[in-house]
Amino acid sequence: MRARASFGTFYARLRTRPVLRVILTAVPLLLALLALVHVVGPRPRAQSPPSDPCARRPLILIHGHYYTNASLTVLRDNFLRDGWPKDRVTMLDVRTSECTRAWSLALARKVEALTRTTGCPKVDIVSHSRGGLAAREYIRFLGGASRVAHLVTLGTPHHGAWSSRGCPGCGCREMRPGSAYLRRLNAGEETRGPTAYTSIYSLSDDVVRPRSAWLKGARNVEMRGVTHTGLLRDRTVYEEIRAGLL
Repeated sequence: MRARASFGTFYARLRTRPVLRVILTAVPLLLALLALVHVVGPRPRAQSPPSDPCARRPLILIHGHYYTNASLTVLRDNFLRDGWPKDRVTMLDVRTSECTRAWSLALARKVEALTRTTGCPKVDIVSHSRGGLAAREYIRFLGGASRVAHLVTLGTPHHGAWSSRGCPGCGCREMRPGSAYLRRLNAGEETRGPTAYTSIYSLSDDVVRPRSAWLKGARNVEMRGVTHTGLLRDRTVYEEIRAGLL
């Protein structure tokens, strides 16, 4: 009892001192707050909004003249390894014997099907050689300007290929320098509309000369030591392709 009395007396004396009175009054309140924090715990983090399902747009690959979709497998596999959904990386099924207009119409149908099934308003296109002409024709004349976010061309003869003079068929006639097809395609602005253009070409391309692949208004990327076919397989070229899509 004396211990209690002594402590009570000591506590009463402490409360008579202003500073100590504040401390002794605040301690119980602080302990109560700490207990509340311990019980309630930290507030849960706000959930981040779901990622945009169309951040990786549907991707269409187009082969070149005298090529087939088999030439695009390395390029396709690179995109799949880098996270592009398998059902959104597709190839355009066209034949060398057809005129480029047929390629462009097939591309228009492919784009409409992809935007409908995926719900994404736009697509990206990577095209090799003559395939780049078909993509540009679609964008300029068939309503593709509102559907294509990015177009990357690889060794495309935007201003013709002298090598096409020795080959028969509609596609070769269209790719000849100065052809009516190329004059119409290149009239005025070569890269009009909201589509972002990238043209990748090589100083070592023995089919399409660099100055023919240069596209006014595009992001033009010059490579060395890569052949016309090698543009589809070279790792450095692929990194430039990705840069043109992201």
